[in-house]
Amino acid sequence: MQLETSRRPSTAPYQKKTMTLHYLRYRLAESVSLGLLEGVIFRVADSAERRFSMQYLNPVIFSNVAAYGLNHNNNVMIGADMHISWSIKFTTYLQWLQDTKNSEGTAVLASVRYRGSSFKALVEGSHLGNEVLAHRDPRQSYTHFNQPLTHPAGAGVDELVIEAGYRYQRFIMDTRVVIQQKRHNVDYNIPTEVTGETIHHTFYDATLRYILNPSTRLQLFANILEYHGPEGQEQFFRIGLKTQLRREYMAVTE
Repeated sequence: MQLETSRRPSTAPYQKKTMTLHYLRYRLAESVSLGLLEGVIFRVADSAERRFSMQYLNPVIFSNVAAYGLNHNNNVMIGADMHISWSIKFTTYLQWLQDTKNSEGTAVLASVRYRGSSFKALVEGSHLGNEVLAHRDPRQSYTHFNQPLTHPAGAGVDELVIEAGYRYQRFIMDTRVVIQQKRHNVDYNIPTEVTGETIHHTFYDATLRYILNPSTRLQLFANILEYHGPEGQEQFFRIGLKTQLRREYMAVTE
């Protein structure tokens, strides 16, 4: 694999990247599991002579952060998560991520989920510092072909997500509210100066479905999405027929 050179700045955001992710999960108890994460986007090429390196295939978790640290040209991040099942229906999830050594490189997430036979609910809150998943060189951020690999809003985000769903026979109703506060001038590139201004986004999403064929998940659906932001309000409405061949869904939709 040959990396594109930096002598073509117009194509720099679309440069191919080399990335590795290590994830290790350990079950502490029957209802508690702990996960460890390490990710790195390796330094971009300085010339067209740079080739694939065997260090990209290193399978040992935390070896990259030990070798490079968190503030290297190789954009290294580490993290951990914990999943706790209080019962069959009630679970909590905690996640921590560190991208740089200071507090602006910290991200945290906490969620509470309930899954019943006919009702489900989720409340999730997250905070991403101004330097999380970002880098001063845009070619080192956690994006690929200028598309985010993680949170679509980039760095510098506080977000609250509330979801609920209910099923009655073959009718399913799903709703979601997303309240997002985005710090101005913060994206996947670390800004030279961050102002105190924040931008607020709110999304309302509701879908009503009728299952025509439970075995293939063939369904009629109607969806409405409403957005409120700094530039005003928008609404979108969809109606259609679709099927879901993968049977991976919550108990509320079984």
